[in-house]
Amino acid sequence: MKNKILFLSAFIVLLTTGCSKKFLEEMKPYDKYGEEAVFESQTLTGAYIDRMYNFYFSAYRNPLQQVVGQYNDSRSRMTDEIGGTVSNYINPNINLQTAAQADNYIGTALATSGAPNNPYTRIRFANFLIQKIDEYGKNITEDFKKTAKGQMYFFRALQYFDLVRVYGGVPIVTTVQNASLTDESIRIPRATSSECFAQIIKDLDEAASLLPMQWDAANYGRLTAAGALALKSRVLLTAASPLSTQIGIIQVMRNGKRPWMQA
Repeated sequence: MKNKILFLSAFIVLLTTGCSKKFLEEMKPYDKYGEEAVFESQTLTGAYIDRMYNFYFSAYRNPLQQVVGQYNDSRSRMTDEIGGTVSNYINPNINLQTAAQADNYIGTALATSGAPNNPYTRIRFANFLIQKIDEYGKNITEDFKKTAKGQMYFFRALQYFDLVRVYGGVPIVTTVQNASLTDESIRIPRATSSECFAQIIKDLDEAASLLPMQWDAANYGRLTAAGALALKSRVLLTAASPLSTQIGIIQVMRNGKRPWMQA
C-alpha cells in the first residue's frame, strides 16, 4: 500500500510538472498581447462593454449631478434659485481670469501613467471597439457585433454632448489614437459647435439602427434604440436653443474672431 501511494505521488508530480512546463512554453509574454485580444470571444468583449458602463455611470449618485464620468453638482447650481453654495461661474464676487480657473472636465493634456477615466479616454475606448471588432472578432456573432457597436456609438454621442455643452466646439476624434506630445498628426483642431452637434446626431442615428428598442431580462438596463432617439431629441433641442448660439459665440471669441465671422 505504501509503495502504491509513493508511486501515485511520483506520477502526479511528473504529470503536473510536464503540464506546467508545456503551459509555460506556450504562454505569450504579457507585452506580446495586443488590445485586439479582447475580441477573441463574446465573453471578453462583453466585459469590455460592461467596463464602459462602469466608466460612464459608476460615479452617478443623484439627478443634480451632471456630466459623464465626473458627476458633480457644480453645473446644476448655476442658477439664482438654487439653495446652498453658488457656483463660482455665476458668483458675482469671483473674477475668473487665469487658465487654472477654467473648467477641467476635459482632463489633463497627457497622463503620466495608466488610462485615466476622462472624456477622451472614454471616446478612445468607444472608437477602438467600433474600429476593431469586425477585424478581430472572428468568433463573435454578427448580432452581438451589431449591438456592441450600437452601444459604443451611443456612449460616444453621450460624451460629446457633455463636452460641447461645457466647452462649445471640441476636437472630434472618431479613430483610435495613441497619446503623444510630439505626434503632429493627432493635433486635431477644435471643431465648431455645429459640427459637434452633427457628429452627435450621426452617432445616435447609428446607435438607433443597431440597438434593440428593448433588451431581454438578462440585459435589462443597457442602452437602447429608444434611448438613442430620446437623447437625439434632447440634442436637437439644445442645438436649436439660444444656449447653442451662445456656445458658438463664446467659441469664436476664444479663437480670436468676431461673432459675425462665424461660418
